[in-house]
Amino acid sequence: MPSHDRRTRTLGLLASIHPRHPIWGKIIWLFDRLWRIIWWLWTSVILGGILVGAAAALITSSNGTTGLADPRTWIVIRPLLAHPRRATAGLALALILTLLAYLAHRAWSRYAAEDKNAASEYGLQRVDRLDADAYVPIYVERVYLPRHEADGGDADARASAALRAAATRADPAAPDGPLGICVFGRPTEGKTRLAWEALRAALPDWTFVKWPYSRARDFDYAAYRGQNVALWLDDLQKYSADEATTLNDLPRRFATAGARLVVVATCRDDKDETLVRGRHESLLARLTPIRPVDISDAEASQLAAALAKEGVEVRIDQFDRTPGSLLLGVRRMRDERYPALSPDAKHTLWALKLLRSAGIYEYPGPRVRVVAGIFGLNEAYWRDTLNELAGAGFVRIGAIGAGGDRALEPVADAYLDDAVPEYPSPLAANATAADDWPALQRILTQQRDAAALWSLGDAYSERPLGNLRDNQQHAIACYTAALDDYTRDTAPAEWAGVQNSMGIALAALARVSEGPERKPLFEEAVAAYRAALTVFTRAAAPADWATTQNNLAVTLGAQAGLAEGAERARLLEAAAAASRAALTVFTRAAAPADWAMTQNNLAITLSD
Repeated sequence: MPSHDRRTRTLGLLASIHPRHPIWGKIIWLFDRLWRIIWWLWTSVILGGILVGAAAALITSSNGTTGLADPRTWIVIRPLLAHPRRATAGLALALILTLLAYLAHRAWSRYAAEDKNAASEYGLQRVDRLDADAYVPIYVERVYLPRHEADGGDADARASAALRAAATRADPAAPDGPLGICVFGRPTEGKTRLAWEALRAALPDWTFVKWPYSRARDFDYAAYRGQNVALWLDDLQKYSADEATTLNDLPRRFATAGARLVVVATCRDDKDETLVRGRHESLLARLTPIRPVDISDAEASQLAAALAKEGVEVRIDQFDRTPGSLLLGVRRMRDERYPALSPDAKHTLWALKLLRSAGIYEYPGPRVRVVAGIFGLNEAYWRDTLNELAGAGFVRIGAIGAGGDRALEPVADAYLDDAVPEYPSPLAANATAADDWPALQRILTQQRDAAALWSLGDAYSERPLGNLRDNQQHAIACYTAALDDYTRDTAPAEWAGVQNSMGIALAALARVSEGPERKPLFEEAVAAYRAALTVFTRAAAPADWATTQNNLAVTLGAQAGLAEGAERARLLEAAAAASRAALTVFTRAAAPADWAMTQNNLAITLSD
């Protein structure tokens, strides 16, 4: 093998070793520390030796005259000349150690920068070292009211026990068995606080991973090989339909990476729970449901007294039988603080409500600022507006991001739901935030905000109200704009995900169209799915691949309905093949809902 090939393979191997690896990571860390010592030694030996030798030579020489002597007579050089073999071996060893230390230093520095960015998005700390204020609305550490379930059982104890059972399950890689908990309840019921306390009690030394609603970077599963990971999925109903496949596949991905996973999730009940069960049946089947009930008047008085003792303002007159109604004071925020806000602050809250209505739950400063411009925000007072909203308790201001802007995070969803009464306008009959989606689409397209456009496209595609044809056309326009930034080369996973969404919207548009328009739309949908499958492979992304195969099968079947003879038979055969491909991943044990749906689709195709 040529020497340059060996060097390339060696450097590639070194680059593939992750500093978080339980064994190699410690070695890389050690060599990174060694680099500092080696750098100091080389600097001291080379520069110091040269300076000392030159100085000594200038002061005196072997013949008694001053001036620069022969370097072979210098103090540093003479031992090397006296023992050339030892010197050569020692120098070779030093150079090898120096090279390894330098490579380790580069790797550690690179991953340290990446970890810092990833930590801001995913958390990535031990559970007992987390700042609870970043995850629990208005967190008061010393005040917590134990919760009960409908049967009178201790909800906290049951949640903690379920987490410990999941943490100690015999086979972490098995596709079934206990995986964690999901806390269900209505808004302000205290779901997040209960989940948080159970997590801290049961898994204090586990690595915390918060899964974002939309991701700016891919997650490095391999970095957590051999580690214990607590996956935080707060408000499952907020995750988009496109993210559903990824969430359902997370247990497999962590297991493949060699990590032990426990899931801690929350979800609103009622219609939100129905929606989530349709998207995440395979995941929820492995999570123990925890359902805290409303608190009594006596418990409310006890909680209010404890909060008041900690200096927290409590309005017992706003109690609606949930802990959050006492702590959050939604009515106070609506009737007292919201009216006192400046127009710019109100417009910023309207922007958050508008984004949220489109399934967009990440609020970087630039995104919110331009969307608030729809309502007339004066950007000259942007920083003052942020400080005003934070001071009034509506939002938390995040760390400074790239470009100097700060992200916004609503303190509580209930504030946007109920404490911002002027948007959508209560004076306009049947007004909804979706009325402003076209304006939002224009702004996001101008800003080339691909992630937000993808979410807005999904919101249009799934919207059951209004003109169904217009909804799908808007969705397709959003996806097309997103694909201007998501390319197969620069963002392959996102590009493929948008292509899959595009296929869904094109197929839906075909179904509500008439005449000759339908056939080319189905053809475009099939082309979009096949494009997605060039990235979503069975080996690299089995769940995404299977989902896209199933979508392709359904669309091919619909396309066959417009064809005749040999063409119809060819399309039906292709549809059956796609369904059978999906069933190699969607098994009855691992994904019962997807398995049943795909089996049904296959039966229809075979019947045709």
